[in-house]
Amino acid sequence: SSSSSLSSSSSSSSSFSPSSSSNDAMTDTRGGLPDTTSLSSHPTQRFQVLSNSLWAIATLQLHPSDTTGASSTPSPSSFASYRAHIEKSLLAMSSSSVGIPSSHYYPPKCAQEVSNTIWGMARLQWRLGHGVGKALETHVSTSCTQRTMKPQAVSNILWGFAVVLHRPQPSTLKVLSEKARAVAGNMTSQCISNVLWGLSKIQYAPPPDLLHALDERLGHVTEDLTTQELSNVLLAHVRLKLTTQNLRGLVDKVGRVSGQFNAQEITNVCWSLTKLVRHDGEVGSASSRVYEGLQPVVEAWAAGQRGEGLTAKGTALALWSLATHGSKTASRTCLHALESRVPEVASDFNAQEASYVLWALARLTVSPRSPALAPLQQAIIAIQNDDASDPRDHDQQHSPSQPARLPATAARRARLAPREASSAVWALAVLRAEPVEGIRPALERAFVERAALASAAAGRGSGDSGASGGEVDVGLRAAEREGGQAGLGHSIVITLWSFALLSWQPNPSSSSPPSSEAVAEAASSAPPSGFEPAMHQLTRPLAHALSPKAIATLLWASVGLGLRAMGDPAILGAASDALERSADEIHGDGDRLAPGDVANIAYAFARFHHQPSGKTWLGAARHLNRHGSESGGGGGPPSKGASIMNS
Repeated sequence: SSSSSLSSSSSSSSSFSPSSSSNDAMTDTRGGLPDTTSLSSHPTQRFQVLSNSLWAIATLQLHPSDTTGASSTPSPSSFASYRAHIEKSLLAMSSSSVGIPSSHYYPPKCAQEVSNTIWGMARLQWRLGHGVGKALETHVSTSCTQRTMKPQAVSNILWGFAVVLHRPQPSTLKVLSEKARAVAGNMTSQCISNVLWGLSKIQYAPPPDLLHALDERLGHVTEDLTTQELSNVLLAHVRLKLTTQNLRGLVDKVGRVSGQFNAQEITNVCWSLTKLVRHDGEVGSASSRVYEGLQPVVEAWAAGQRGEGLTAKGTALALWSLATHGSKTASRTCLHALESRVPEVASDFNAQEASYVLWALARLTVSPRSPALAPLQQAIIAIQNDDASDPRDHDQQHSPSQPARLPATAARRARLAPREASSAVWALAVLRAEPVEGIRPALERAFVERAALASAAAGRGSGDSGASGGEVDVGLRAAEREGGQAGLGHSIVITLWSFALLSWQPNPSSSSPPSSEAVAEAASSAPPSGFEPAMHQLTRPLAHALSPKAIATLLWASVGLGLRAMGDPAILGAASDALERSADEIHGDGDRLAPGDVANIAYAFARFHHQPSGKTWLGAARHLNRHGSESGGGGGPPSKGASIMNS
């Protein structure tokens, strides 16, 4: 079994000083936020006033989430009023729809004002209201085309957009890329770090000319990179799959400064190096060597010998990296320190982190009595049973290098996606771990909710077309977390195989095939009412996309669990096709059915009272005649069954 990696993030930025101050009351922060009762019902008409106000409040870190007890800390209501006023002003300056002629507005005098505005919003962790991001883009495009930008201005804009989760339109990104290329030769190490981190966070690969200019400048400032900047630059290389002349030098520098990284930086660097190990040539071998040297540093952080120890996210990243490198290169003392850290931070894991920590512990073959396993299961149960969670939300962690300053409407924790649920239950099955009460229904819920979302989408008659601009979740979207339809199919197979291995039967065993009414209901967009109907509804449309081994494992597990709904003719028809195709040997050896797999399919046909065609039986006979002396199959994924999860 394998798993996609956890996402990793880090950011930093600094601002310019404000433009020449105005006497407008909005710039006076001596008593906290401006008195919102004095704010006019009309928007602020000078962009400079708006920019200076945001810069001051962000610099002084005035936010209702502050716990300093300072008298200047605003109340949530006053902050909300101030934020609404700012956004109304931004919208008004880019449109005359509010009743004030556009000639009465004073647009930004320079790119610095726009940069400070976006920087201030990012520092205050704003989630932009409807249309605000587009309004900001209007001002960015205007100020960029009229004047030359300073390196810090363009880097702060890209960094700020990434932090507030706004992906600019392609036209805006093109303008910013051109400006960044023009000033790349004068960029500091921090500017390069923020540009690359921002582009990677909004998932925009820099054009070749910009990448070349940044790489050339990076060669001159590599030794100036702080540990955080080094971590961010490596992170960007991995996220955007960049190959630059200085990549090897960056990896080597990690080894030289390994003892200087803080907790977040060391785990982010481990994540990046783990990805880079797959790189061809010197970069891959250097990454592997440097990573091994980092394990004692990770161990020290995990054991609490430095600072307050690793966070939940850091622990998850470190364990994922250790497991991905493999147990042969893993330091047992480092593993023990991380394993001991898990119970201390388990309640802070999000769904993805908890499931992949379980996956990592299974890959590293910890004891089934490990003290980390029960807290991890309890964390998953708590997330799945939390009504404040939402299956469509995603954990949003931005700029963890700075204290979180989210308003009271902070993003909710996402519940498990099917891929994460399959990783978790696979780990429990492989480790033969003692299940905690409530873990099975919690894992089942991931598939029930996924099926409900599919039903809702079918009912609307249209899917998500994606977003080319506007507010986006720049982490892992639901489809990406599942690996698309193929990934969802393999998640279903792994989950059912694991349930069967654990003898978790959602319903009493039955050999009766599904009724025609049940099949018709599954084919409709009606939301499922339980685990078995959900699995049936999700599997039916993608059964033919499963590999022969996957379909054999699916039927083996379905029979063992008594899931009669999986005896759907559409699913069994996919198994017939798999037999015929495998007999023709159009698949490679890694996907060819073993005799035990053929036996499992035939047994499922009998249990579900399915009579395949003569061609199918002929294919099975030919297959057994040709490969009958081979071993394998007969009980779920064969020894190479990890390929099911690797797909």
